[in-house]
Amino acid sequence: MDIRAIDFGTTFSGFAYANRVDPEIITNDVWPQQIGNIPQNEKPLLPHQLSYEKSISDYLRELGKLIKETISTRWHGIKFFEHVLLVISIPAEFDDRAKDTMRQCLYDAGLTDSKKSNKVEFTTEPEAAAIYCMRNLKAQNEIIPIDDLLKENNYGQLQYMIQQFCQKSKFHFTGDRNDFNSFEFDIEEICPVLKQYCKDEIKEKMEDNDWIIDINFEDLKSMFDPVVGKIIRLIRGQLNSSKDKCSAIFLVGGFSESKYLQMRVKEEFGKLVPAIIVPKQPIAAIVRGACDYGLEMNTISDRTLKYTYGIKIVRYRKEGDPISQKVPSDDYNYTYIFHRLVTRGTRVGVDEEFRTVRTPAEPNQTEGKFYIYKTTELSAGFCNEPSMKLHGTLTIDLPDVHLGLNRKIEFSLIFGKMELIAKAKNLQNGRIYDTSLDLDF
Repeated sequence: MDIRAIDFGTTFSGFAYANRVDPEIITNDVWPQQIGNIPQNEKPLLPHQLSYEKSISDYLRELGKLIKETISTRWHGIKFFEHVLLVISIPAEFDDRAKDTMRQCLYDAGLTDSKKSNKVEFTTEPEAAAIYCMRNLKAQNEIIPIDDLLKENNYGQLQYMIQQFCQKSKFHFTGDRNDFNSFEFDIEEICPVLKQYCKDEIKEKMEDNDWIIDINFEDLKSMFDPVVGKIIRLIRGQLNSSKDKCSAIFLVGGFSESKYLQMRVKEEFGKLVPAIIVPKQPIAAIVRGACDYGLEMNTISDRTLKYTYGIKIVRYRKEGDPISQKVPSDDYNYTYIFHRLVTRGTRVGVDEEFRTVRTPAEPNQTEGKFYIYKTTELSAGFCNEPSMKLHGTLTIDLPDVHLGLNRKIEFSLIFGKMELIAKAKNLQNGRIYDTSLDLDF
């Protein structure tokens, strides 16, 4: 089977491919009719009411033409819908609705023959990057303030200016003044349309300087430091919250090639983490990792939860219980509480199951609801605590009312590759109820 991975990142957008028989991963770097900075008057007009679904579908349709052509050229006689598995890398925050939209767009673009095609797999961008890094570990054993109108009306020139800035500074800046050579930024050459967005006082000053900006060491460092500082704080937070000692840090993505970022990360964490590594082709790490995911399909054997999961249950009220959590009933003196099933920081295997056995809250119940909650805290008492969020609901039938409270239901959470499955089994009649929820690691 041919494996195809697609990435829609802002720095890198494209695809990689491989074949199970010869699993060399190839990142596509050939684009037909490649055009650079197109003049504004030569760009086609876009309709005013252009939905994001149509934009995605149109983009995928054109990308799909190249994908199909590449495959048919490389492997003659291949049947696309039958032999090709598409692995789509998506942001970690994508929920089920977003994934459903992506499936619809893939179908509309002609990349699948059915919206529910089993030839589509999703992996999150962090997971794909992690897979790519694991492969490399085995093998080794910008910021200029721009008016929003410029971005909206002249996006091509804006991107070209950013590319020029990155080529001159982003990857070469080390943070060492002795290594730095100041450089000029010619606005009239690189982004002439910027002139019309400048205020009069700025325009006068820039005209005196022939629209040339001198970039010195302090200017560039002031651009890098806020972003690098944020990355450092994020890494430190991850290390502090981890129960296990970190053995390696991988820097991936376009910014990972920054010498300054590499230096700061090594400076901050070099004594805590044995290996700080920038793998080969870090910009394409996600799409290549997604392709690797498709080849193996079992690379992720476990994950560490970033939430504590549990359900809302009732118990007899105790002194000090919040009034807000009292069950609204005149007959029973109950309180809603949070029943923890698995704790944040737990390493869970794919399809690992966490169970509890419950009984109806009232003897005459004919229906039951399990409210699944999550929290960033290690433990919690009640479902209305500040960090608590309702994650999903599972509704089940409760027949055999004559048995009263003597009806046992086994409830479980199952942590799949991309989904959290909530399952309830009536132990009296064996009937099973389940629902799929977005899994947010």
